[in-house]
Amino acid sequence: MCNSLKQRSLMEEEGQLKERRRGKARMRKKKKKKKKKKKKKKKKKKKKKKKKEEEEEEEEEEEDEEDMEKEKKKKMKRRRRKCMRRRRRRKERKLPTQDDMSGDISILPLTFYCL
Repeated sequence: MCNSLKQRSLMEEEGQLKERRRGKARMRKKKKKKKKKKKKKKKKKKKKKKKKEEEEEEEEEEEDEEDMEKEKKKKMKRRRRKCMRRRRRRKERKLPTQDDMSGDISILPLTFYCL
């Protein structure tokens, strides 16, 4: 084996150095792995954030569309009401014709014109 203590001590030192180097390499590998994990986590977070923002934007767009539809419906209702009012007024203002004179004459339309 080893002839002298000096040789033995030298070999131990070399062995220790090798172990130390191996340990350093391991540490480097661990650090690299940690960095990779961190990067992956960051990427995942970014993806989640982006996805969330997109979903929020879509929801806002849907809400806007719904609001626009509601407004349209309201406008249509107003229009209809306006038209119905006009029709009623025209009917009330309408002068009685020969057919109306035959018997079923309501007093209200005549009162407007008699005044």
